[in-house]
Amino acid sequence: MFSIQRASIDLKKDGDTAPLRAALDAIPRDFDPGGAVTTVGFRLNLMERDFAKAARILAGSARDRFWDSGLGGTASMIDGYAFPNSWYKGLVARVQGDIDTAQRAFEEAGRVVEIDLSRWPDDAKTIMMLAFVHVALGRKEDALREGRRAVELLPISKDAYDGPILATNVAAIYAQVGERDLALEQLAALVEVPNGPTLGTLRAEPEWDSLRGDARFGKMVASLAPKKR
Repeated sequence: MFSIQRASIDLKKDGDTAPLRAALDAIPRDFDPGGAVTTVGFRLNLMERDFAKAARILAGSARDRFWDSGLGGTASMIDGYAFPNSWYKGLVARVQGDIDTAQRAFEEAGRVVEIDLSRWPDDAKTIMMLAFVHVALGRKEDALREGRRAVELLPISKDAYDGPILATNVAAIYAQVGERDLALEQLAALVEVPNGPTLGTLRAEPEWDSLRGDARFGKMVASLAPKKR
């Protein structure tokens, strides 16, 4: 996992996925503590738009839950939360255009999250996962409500590591439900915060695709690039 963490520096710095790909390729296939390596590989393939490979990675694991990568500051990840297998199945089916399968998978993921919430009703990370499910199922207002509630429960002022991650997730939710102005406003504040979105993650992550045609987003990304001397 240290090799993954080291390689992720290049991803965060400028969006270069090659070092992380090389680190993953060098890891023995039977090394996957908590499904964390699978999660990193899955996310990397989404960034590289290799959806077929993402599907193969998921199909190659028999796990029911996958701990997040622990990379921090990345959209749609929650440090310390175990994502349901059905959530990843839904993501794969959606990008492959199989809407019916995606719908069923996201509904199943929602049931798993509800069970989690019955045990930990005020857990900010579980609530954020519920917000993700609402987004996937097209429930805009529910997604916004739960995403904001998660951030209120664990703000940056209370947690300098997880707080920015959850706040970044809310920005991603705004972007995906069509609230472009809110997404950009949130991102503008977060790019200055440690463990928030970076030049590299904004370039690479698919969660920001809906913002790429907006000049304000382009200007924000450009402002994070190293200045030429």
